[in-house]
Parts: sequence; structure tokens; C-alpha cells
Amino acid sequence: MCHFDCYVCVSVMKKIKNGFLICIEGVDGSGKSLFAKALNQKLISHGYATLLTREPGGTELGERIRELLFDKKTPPCPKAEFLLFAASRAQHCHSLIAPALAENKIVISDRMADSSVVYQGYVRELSLDLIRSVNVWAMNELKPSIIFYLKVDPHTALNRISQRAIERCDFEDSISPLEKAICGFNTIFSGNDTVITLDATQSPEEVLAQGMQALEALL
Repeated sequence: MCHFDCYVCVSVMKKIKNGFLICIEGVDGSGKSLFAKALNQKLISHGYATLLTREPGGTELGERIRELLFDKKTPPCPKAEFLLFAASRAQHCHSLIAPALAENKIVISDRMADSSVVYQGYVRELSLDLIRSVNVWAMNELKPSIIFYLKVDPHTALNRISQRAIERCDFEDSISPLEKAICGFNTIFSGNDTVITLDATQSPEEVLAQGMQALEALL
């Protein structure tokens, strides 16, 4: 059963003991959302019970917060922006992710806590320690089983973003914030054993094939 209005897809099939949380991270233009959807469909075709969701959003409250965050008529200051992301994240983990993991599903989230570390920390220059502390509290210490990092250079990302027929957010309106975000992701994921880095300059099919190969070894 799929609820596309709130970007959540649920399938009841083969389950993983204790559940399995997958986070997809990367800058806008990396193909992150496309990869998350394709990975979800591939796992369903292999018989797994899955839940596909996103941040900010996922829950009804989260989707309303998402509208506030990306409404250019009322842009929040950096601190308010992070607190709104954290509020969406707290509801997301409490109402959606934790229950799905308790049902032994594979949960795929398009962005999670590390995006706030990068965008509100490295791009907005808020305190990294404070962001990490609030994230842990908001998520009740929940952590991804693995993180797929779709790595791409800023020029490729900006070129892809430019081809979209949608309004850009200020994180992607020029090369500078993209460069800061990529630097942030590269820094926080360096040496992290839970991170699987994929070359996102490849075709979506190649990225998916490599992601599935890595994931199958874990499952």
C-alpha cells in the first residue's frame, strides 16, 4: 500500500530481525531521492518488507513543517531552521521509523540527522556539537544501520539542479553552498564504517547496482 501524498511507501513481505535502517545522504543534485525510490522498489521485488520515507517530512506533522521550511515568503533564521528540522525529525523517529523497525521492516530514509550537521552546521555555521546533541535527543539515540552517501562534484550537482522545472531552495542556488555542503559530507563521513560511498556521477542504474551489491552483502 502506498501513500504518495506523505511520501511513505509500506510493503508487508519478508522481514529482517530487529529491522534495518538505511539513510540516503548527499547534496541536492546527487540523485539521492531517485536512488532511495529505486532501492525501495528493488528490495520489494526481492521480497522484503520496506518503508520509504524522507526528512523533513514523513509524518503529517513533518510534511507541514516541510512546507514552512521551504516557504520563501517566511524564511526562518538559521536557529529556527534547525529547530524545525529537529522537530520534524523527532516526530519522524517516534511515530514512523521506530514502529517500523519494531515490525522488523527495512526503513529507507531520504536524509536524516547528518543533513542537519552539514546544512545547518557547515553551511549555516551553527554549532556542530549542539546540532549533534539535539539530533541524538530528538531521535532517542536511534542510528542508521548503514548510510549511503551519494558523492558528486558541485558542478555536476548544480547542472542537474538547473535542469529541474522547480523552484530552487537557497541551499542549491549557487556553487558556494554546494561546495560547503559537499565538504561537510566528505568530512563527517571520512573513516565512518557505517557509510557506503557511491560515485553519483554515474548513471542511476549503475549507482543502484553498486548500492544493491553492497546491501545484499549486509542482509
